[in-house]
Amino acid sequence: FYISELSLISWDSYPASTRDWFLLIQQNKLLGLFYLNALDIFSISFLGIMFLALHAALTKTNKSLMVIAAFFALLGVGVFIVPRIATLLSAGEALGSLGTPTPQTIGFLFMSIGVLLISFVMLQSNTFNKITAWFGILASMLTFATQLSMIIAPSLSTPLMFAGGLFWFPWWAMVGLGLL
Repeated sequence: FYISELSLISWDSYPASTRDWFLLIQQNKLLGLFYLNALDIFSISFLGIMFLALHAALTKTNKSLMVIAAFFALLGVGVFIVPRIATLLSAGEALGSLGTPTPQTIGFLFMSIGVLLISFVMLQSNTFNKITAWFGILASMLTFATQLSMIIAPSLSTPLMFAGGLFWFPWWAMVGLGLL
């Protein structure tokens, strides 16, 4: 879902104003939904399923840390999805606030805490290799930095988001293979 969104979005012509958003949605509703990251609802939902599978796979290694990690990761999924649906339903009202800290920011912060804890358990476990754990640590740290920069230094959030993506995509693949 992420790759399809990224391949259809032109970052150099990203809508900069509420007027630009309305024009985009009027001209091409489907492309407007891609720019609004509508597929994130599905992506994050699948991450929730992955977090449950990771909990099952790693709970024998460190049960208490995995309970805490699953709590944060699943809380992040819920905090991200609920407002995303509301944003899509009231897109006209919410368009002006995109790119600023939102409840999704908090959702990603919670998920990055969960992934960081999961990755520390992976380091202790024989279920996943150490490279997977380190990719998770780097992805979660960069995601935390991205979300924090939206509040403190917004100009850094886009480069940090891309840097984090370089670790998320391989981490998801390595976790998927490890769970198999």
